[in-house]
Amino acid sequence: MIVRKLFSDIEKHMYTSEIIVVYGFLEVGKTTLLSMIKDDYQTDNAAFLSMKDSHTRLLCESGAATLVRFLRQQKGLSPQARFFLFLDDLSFVSAPLFLLKQLYELYPYIKLIVSSSIVLDFQQIGFSSLVNHTVSFRLYPFDFEEFVIAKRGGLPTRKDMKKPFVRNELGHLFEEFVLFGGFPAVVAEDEMSKKEDYLKHLIDSVVYTQAKHFAGIRDAMKLYHFLGTLSAYSAQLLNVIELAHTSGISKQTVLSYLSFLEDSFFLFLLPPFHRKVANELYKTPRVFLCDSGMMHLLRYDALSDNISETAFKTTMHGNFVKNYGVDSIRYWRTQDKKAIDFIIRGRGKPVPVMVSLHAASTKATPMRYFAKVYAPKKRICISLDGTLKGSFPEDTQLIRPWENRGRKIIS
Repeated sequence: MIVRKLFSDIEKHMYTSEIIVVYGFLEVGKTTLLSMIKDDYQTDNAAFLSMKDSHTRLLCESGAATLVRFLRQQKGLSPQARFFLFLDDLSFVSAPLFLLKQLYELYPYIKLIVSSSIVLDFQQIGFSSLVNHTVSFRLYPFDFEEFVIAKRGGLPTRKDMKKPFVRNELGHLFEEFVLFGGFPAVVAEDEMSKKEDYLKHLIDSVVYTQAKHFAGIRDAMKLYHFLGTLSAYSAQLLNVIELAHTSGISKQTVLSYLSFLEDSFFLFLLPPFHRKVANELYKTPRVFLCDSGMMHLLRYDALSDNISETAFKTTMHGNFVKNYGVDSIRYWRTQDKKAIDFIIRGRGKPVPVMVSLHAASTKATPMRYFAKVYAPKKRICISLDGTLKGSFPEDTQLIRPWENRGRKIIS
């Protein structure tokens, strides 16, 4: 069991008055993370309650007073001392915001740490008072560093990274990462059929449980077929009309599906980067699925043994989001179709990143144009093999994806 990167970030807020909310897709490790935090404190003044348990869920449905009475009787809660209350899968409670508001306002000695598999809208009327008293974190499937730790027991040192056999090992691990994705249970499983079965279970949970419970979507087969169609669009510009036509459903239904899938962390809609330059009028987002393994299973009904350009870009998008945050990633495209795959926005100037399976196929023109307009301090190309061809700006760095450790690009 590895310690997730979010662990230390969350612990910084454990002795504040804020409600801690950990968001994430199904089975990314939210329960494990909360359990590890609770165990790390080694205190009896805490309780861990899962909404997967029907009795616990009924307690929460009955309101804060009933829940607190149970905690006093069964878990030793005392108003004289801070009590850490971990509520896992809170989204399955019918009125989670109402419960949080009651607990926060009526029982200030209770520190709330909760997880949810769908976005909780604190902007709703009656709950906006909690906005400034909540700190949220997003937990995703493993990034590549976490994947390597899970597979080999630890990261190689920078000295070891210079050794050819270590670089070769990391290259093979990255290929596995692209093909099968980063869900912890999939990473831990060696048999291909069991990896597929697990991913199918996750997809079924989205289609038959989450969609109905959270979004009132009752036609499960229609949603399932839509997901198959959507998987072919990962890493591409979102075209709602084309998606509707290909899926055989209305535009409004497509929009409702996309809204639900984004709120449940199944996909990301990547907005464009622009600085009001006249010909940067592209406003259409690009769509990315949350995991390349799941994308393969939806698209081919089986896990793939070949790395496609789509899978590579989907994987790199996920790795950037996990390391820099969803709000720090953009793409760039002009009216005349010059395009940069990713723009990473740090404290300084934006960093353009072009991603391609083979370096030789990476086009230099977009990078030259972007460099002329924005004068970035860094220009990055990421590919699995080969060398750059063409007149790229000076100092354009070519790196392999397994060399991109943490915040290296914008540090």
